[in-house]
Amino acid sequence: ILDVEDPANPTLVIERRNAHSLHSFTRSRLPPPLTDREVVTASIWQKESDGTFFAVITACQHDDYPITSKYVRIDFIRALKLTQSGDGKTTNVEIVGSVNLNGVFPAWLNDIFTVPQLSNTAINMVNFFAGVR
Repeated sequence: ILDVEDPANPTLVIERRNAHSLHSFTRSRLPPPLTDREVVTASIWQKESDGTFFAVITACQHDDYPITSKYVRIDFIRALKLTQSGDGKTTNVEIVGSVNLNGVFPAWLNDIFTVPQLSNTAINMVNFFAGVR
């Protein structure tokens, strides 16, 4: 039901401050009569000596992407912990997250959009950090 403006690249990396930090920008189209949404996020991650990864992704402001009346700005925070098993065959993913699509959006509808997106986080993060290990 969400339609990103560029399905081939729905998220644009707008700034990479170092190897463990980046800012990104995403816009999504919603069906009428809902207003389209956008979010700017700051992501940081760290790898511990035991191989555990910690990551925090939160909505933020960015001077190059100011809030406009054309889009509703999403509030977003997600914290993750990825721990590989001792035998290296499985990865445990713990996620805490909150997404508020804002605007005139009932909570039950917000959950329809955001709960599946949060559940996809696990596989996306495992794939991302597999390349870093």
